[in-house]
Amino acid sequence: SGVDLCAPNLRYPEDPVVQEQGWKAIGDLCSEQDDGAAAAAFGRYGACELVVSTMQRHARNLDIQCWCCRAVYLIAGDDMDNHARLGCAGVCEAVVQLLRNHSLSKDVQGYGCLAIAYLAWTTENRQKLIRIGAGSVLEAAALQFAGDEEGLLPVIQKAKVQLAEGKSFCRVM
Repeated sequence: SGVDLCAPNLRYPEDPVVQEQGWKAIGDLCSEQDDGAAAAAFGRYGACELVVSTMQRHARNLDIQCWCCRAVYLIAGDDMDNHARLGCAGVCEAVVQLLRNHSLSKDVQGYGCLAIAYLAWTTENRQKLIRIGAGSVLEAAALQFAGDEEGLLPVIQKAKVQLAEGKSFCRVM
């Protein structure tokens, strides 16, 4: 259950190995469940709040940040309750700050941009992302990785469109 998988992350919040592997596993389970059941369970059992505290606690660990951002967009998916939970927990602010702090990391930028794209599905999160400067962060990423037309640039473009228009789209990873 969602509780069982979140438990190690709660019990060992300072252990980077537990956090990295825990968020990787949560993301893997969410990506394997096309019906959204795993994502819904993780949302109900506190993963939305827990991911924010993990991102804050391990702000300099790029591997943990990548797995957390991946978990964010997979937990969000098309579950509007999870979108609301994530927004209330402060994940929009955490992701935008992460992208500012690690602007040279292609992996962080990729997963962070995907998180922004999924979070922006809802009007409330989209307005919050715009207010806290997600648009300028996406512009900076587009400039930084302008030559990566096959990899990161399409993800950044999708996030920019989502932030501007707020339309849902099929999962891209």
